[in-house]
Amino acid sequence: EGSITERTRTWIALPPGDLKRNAARAARDRDPVQLWSLTESWLCTYGKAGARVSPKTLESYEVGVRQVLAAASAINLLEPPRDWGAGYVRTLEDPQRVPKPMSASSVRVRLAAARALWSALRWSGATQSDPFEFVHPAKDPTPAWEKRQPYQQSQLEALLDIAEPRERLILLLGGHAGLRIAESCALVPEDVSLEQRQLRVQHGKGGKARTVNLSKRLCDALLEYPMRRGVAILGIAPHGARYALRRLCLIAGVPYSATHPLRHASGTRLYSQTKDLETVARHLGHANLETSRVYAKWSDQALKRAVEDW
Repeated sequence: EGSITERTRTWIALPPGDLKRNAARAARDRDPVQLWSLTESWLCTYGKAGARVSPKTLESYEVGVRQVLAAASAINLLEPPRDWGAGYVRTLEDPQRVPKPMSASSVRVRLAAARALWSALRWSGATQSDPFEFVHPAKDPTPAWEKRQPYQQSQLEALLDIAEPRERLILLLGGHAGLRIAESCALVPEDVSLEQRQLRVQHGKGGKARTVNLSKRLCDALLEYPMRRGVAILGIAPHGARYALRRLCLIAGVPYSATHPLRHASGTRLYSQTKDLETVARHLGHANLETSRVYAKWSDQALKRAVEDW
């Protein structure tokens, strides 16, 4: 295990000749552990997020590397056929794919992981080939605002009515503060200032920190919840929070659509009140204003009212 920088040092400390030989051996043996270790070292050294890459991103990339290795079982990893990468992505996009079609976002994650693997192999000097150099995923035909619709306020209230204290915090940290589920689960008491009605996300997406203003209802829930310094407030991992929300939705008769739509609900409600995308972007920690534009689509009830009596 160890820290990211400690794991990365395993490869970057090698002399160039040893780096090349070890990477070539791992590719020849199709060693998933060593090839992921090499890819992780490249990501944390040359990737956009550097050593601040999130554990969730690393987990997704590791799964993607193992999946592309399984698909590449019949080819030489160091001398792949020219069009193999394009064929791999088109297979993922196939609407008749078994057991089920893959979403456009999942295809992009798989492609990013595969590119990272071959980038790492090129960095090591083991190959000059890149089967994904000219490969681009097909454009997603479904607009962003049509996917993973936010929980409606009436649904959120129905869930809050029956929620236990920890479940209430999961709902309010997502539905009011707009935190991602990993950010909620990482929150410790030292990150919260009830006097200032703020909390601090220390390691958000891309390793970015941000300050979030709290609603009175969330402040009250935090005030009533038992907390110990240095210990995560929720005390569960993201998959545990997802399970809790799924169970709550089942009891309340609310359609479950994962935890992220809680964050969407926060952004949508804020835009409905302010009509200001910059305010939404600051609240949710969006670096690009365009990312927040989807909340304007979700909050736009004018079209719905215009056609409802047709």
